[in-house]
Amino acid sequence: VGGLQAQSFALQNISGNIANSSTTGYKGIGTSFVDLIPDSSVPSKQVAGGVTANAKATITTQGTISGSTVATNMAITGDGFFSIQKATGIVDNVPVFSGVTYYTRRGDFQLNANGNLVNGAGYYLMGVTVDPKTGNPTGNVANVLKFQNNFIPAQATTSIQYA
Repeated sequence: VGGLQAQSFALQNISGNIANSSTTGYKGIGTSFVDLIPDSSVPSKQVAGGVTANAKATITTQGTISGSTVATNMAITGDGFFSIQKATGIVDNVPVFSGVTYYTRRGDFQLNANGNLVNGAGYYLMGVTVDPKTGNPTGNVANVLKFQNNFIPAQATTSIQYA
């Protein structure tokens, strides 16, 4: 019976993987089987061993990356995570943070009114400041990023002059 239940659990994971195979950002769930060993501390009781199944998250695997029309959407190829923080409140229209850093691969960032990049779950993107002249990082401690809201909108080139 234990073996049938473990196999049923594995089939549920396979079914979920198939159903979500085209879901953006979905990473499949694996199944690991574990042998159950009888309790040897009670010698008068003889219990047969069995098997159980556990879900094995695959959050560190690379998902499919596809193009987006949103300029602030980002993806990471290979190892790594975005450093993010959740705002604990807002004081004078400025978010306040607890200082707890989280890590994610969710890169659906949008620029908010305060100039922060915020993903769909409401977490703020962190990073280190960059020297505008050299392009090199000026520190090694990540802080919540804030951009000036004075971006010049892109314009398509209509003509060029060259000599």
